[in-house]
Amino acid sequence: MFKILLSSYSFAPEHGSESELGWRFVESLKEECEIVVFVWSAYKEFFDDCLLKKLSDEGVEVEFVGFNGVLGKVLATSAFERVSYILWQRRLPRWVREKYDPSEFDLVHHVSWASFSTPTSLWRLNRPLVIGPVGGGETVSPGLLSGLPLLSKVYERIRGWRILLKCWDRELGRSLGAANLVWAANPETAQRCQVISKRDNIEVRTQVSISNDLPAKGSKPKRFVVMTVARLVPLKRTDLILRAFLEAEGLEGELRIVGDGPELEKLKALAEKGARAARKVTFCGWMSREEVANELKQASVFAFSSLHDSASFAVLEALSHGLPVVVLGSGGPSYLIRDGAGLVVSAETCGEAVKGFSDCFERLYHEPELVADLSEKARSRALSLTRHVAKETVLKAYDEIMRKERQVVDLNSGSQKEERV
Repeated sequence: MFKILLSSYSFAPEHGSESELGWRFVESLKEECEIVVFVWSAYKEFFDDCLLKKLSDEGVEVEFVGFNGVLGKVLATSAFERVSYILWQRRLPRWVREKYDPSEFDLVHHVSWASFSTPTSLWRLNRPLVIGPVGGGETVSPGLLSGLPLLSKVYERIRGWRILLKCWDRELGRSLGAANLVWAANPETAQRCQVISKRDNIEVRTQVSISNDLPAKGSKPKRFVVMTVARLVPLKRTDLILRAFLEAEGLEGELRIVGDGPELEKLKALAEKGARAARKVTFCGWMSREEVANELKQASVFAFSSLHDSASFAVLEALSHGLPVVVLGSGGPSYLIRDGAGLVVSAETCGEAVKGFSDCFERLYHEPELVADLSEKARSRALSLTRHVAKETVLKAYDEIMRKERQVVDLNSGSQKEERV
């Protein structure tokens, strides 16, 4: 059994996707490994004594660490969230040494935040290091920013330049270069990491996984239902799916939009303007995970139009229900539906994206044999992304890293013996 030091700045059950990544990681490995997870102190409020004792009984120790005094209060505000994370990561090796002897850990694994551009300093502990899966290397074509609010356009442009400039980030280069293994959540992020690392220690592996037991196959819906799930914010570009549904030729059915956010009223106005008798647009609002699962059972197609996502739990859930998935051709979602599990819309402009989604909806509406083929491939793809498979992948990687570390130790020991002789 390995003893693992886990860095998960954001860590809590059912409290956002970042926190969920760390939580699920621990849940999957706790039976196979002894785990010490270091977490930002602000997350202590999500844990009571009973939960902490339960984790301890299962071999998981949670260490909440952070800055005290005025600095801690300032960094706890949302305005300084990224600064807080960077400073926390740089201070983490010292906090670890204050509580543990690093040599007692077989391996160190950096999980959260799951962005390649914000490096961990855990390489300073001189232990075997795994980073990821990390994302955040996806950039957006300028043409797909058309129609976004000015602040969103500015943010995306700055984000794109920041990704490019990371090639000259010395701390990031040290972190990626020192790691035994770096998992990138999608090919775009892997390419960014490869340029910075300059080593062959980069592999592509998605951040998300699905329950080992896939949902039972539902009956074929009697009507054509396109479904999308997303926060209704500019980045998600739900308007592209809505416009495509309204403009598709010869299509009768319903578009169901699950989610809430500042774009809701704008989307409702767009739906009312393009209303057609044979097509219905329903805004379902925010739903729980169980409610979303019930909606997926009634859908014919799942569509996802986020400009850049490292991965997507929503897309993976749709695959597990055997739904044909249509996504924009960038980032994690397009990687999730590889092996023919869906249709990819390649677009440089909003017009091309709308036309691409519209063509896909028309094909899926008129070609039931295509739907059946994609449905089977979707479930096969989901089976390759279950938590059991993810756990076995991680444990296999740990075994390989530790095997190589033992070989290095044995080689060094042999050299020292020869020198003494």
